[in-house]
Amino acid sequence: MKAVAEVSVLEVEVLDECLVRMTGRFAFDEEKAVGAEQSQSSAGSDLESAVSPAVRAEILSRGLFPISTPRIVLNNTPGGASFTCEFFISPQPRIEHYDSIPLEYESSAPDAKRVDELLESLRELQVKTRERQAGESISVGDEVTVYLDVELNGEESGNNDEPLTFVLGLGVLPPQAEAALQGAAVGEKVETIVPVEGAAARYKVIAASARERFLPDLDDDFAESLDLGCSTLEELKELICSTEAETLKVSERANLSGRALDYLAAHNNFRIPLTWIEEEMRNSSGDEVQLGDLMELPVNSSYNLDDRERAARRVRHRIIIQVIAEQENLSEDELGLSFAEVKRIGPCPSRRTIENVLEFLHGRIRPPC
Repeated sequence: MKAVAEVSVLEVEVLDECLVRMTGRFAFDEEKAVGAEQSQSSAGSDLESAVSPAVRAEILSRGLFPISTPRIVLNNTPGGASFTCEFFISPQPRIEHYDSIPLEYESSAPDAKRVDELLESLRELQVKTRERQAGESISVGDEVTVYLDVELNGEESGNNDEPLTFVLGLGVLPPQAEAALQGAAVGEKVETIVPVEGAAARYKVIAASARERFLPDLDDDFAESLDLGCSTLEELKELICSTEAETLKVSERANLSGRALDYLAAHNNFRIPLTWIEEEMRNSSGDEVQLGDLMELPVNSSYNLDDRERAARRVRHRIIIQVIAEQENLSEDELGLSFAEVKRIGPCPSRRTIENVLEFLHGRIRPPC
């Protein structure tokens, strides 16, 4: 095989802010030859080794910092050859279109149904119970403990050696099974048929125990007993309403943060290194520790297309936050990442930087015209 005499880089392109493509040529030394008996794969490896120093020198001279291993593809022809080298660098997009972000605010006022639900949850905290005796009838609203066997078309479909405890009437079991328990005696075994997708499931339920439940009346005495500073039921409702409104406001603010970043992502298109997306998927949550209570960013543990999209969304949001922080001088990186960490997972702005940028963006959200 002929030795490489000269390598020249002809063109360096940065595609989509983060993919670098380098092209060039190299010539053979007609008088020098090495390893005449080398295999084709070994020869290709030697050619790549001869080209690599020129590629590394070009990378250094241009101040590029690869975050993925440069991949060199050789095209060997008689008398000379060309090569292409591609690698990812950290994207440095300029983020625009955040002077006025057109988003609709949602109402933060809880409805009457939600207030009633919260009142019921407070009543549940004050519930008192009485153990029903063996043979005593079970009623809707009792807390029951049962053992359950299920047969589907005569074959055992599932059984539970562990007892199941629930409040009868809340729909934990199919309606037919719960109806069979109503009026049954403590210790009794009841059976019922439940239609299941064209088949018939036989539920065998043993009522091991039951506790009659006593909920306090919703009156002024109940409101005062909670020690929340309320002397009347109306005052308690007002407190619940104002507390829930504040909770909804925090939730809407988190939702609005995610929507604002989605808007900027849609109006500032840039490519993300695949290595960052894959690392985000491996980590499952990534920036959730810092962004989780500031933005609504759902995470799913299984790997699929939706997971890749969610991972790309989180990485894109981090990049946008980092860039805006730098453009608007909002960075407070009390725990800066090393270059090796950024190379592996991408930018990870500190919590204070995230808060600064989100506060900055909230001041620029305007209702759409």
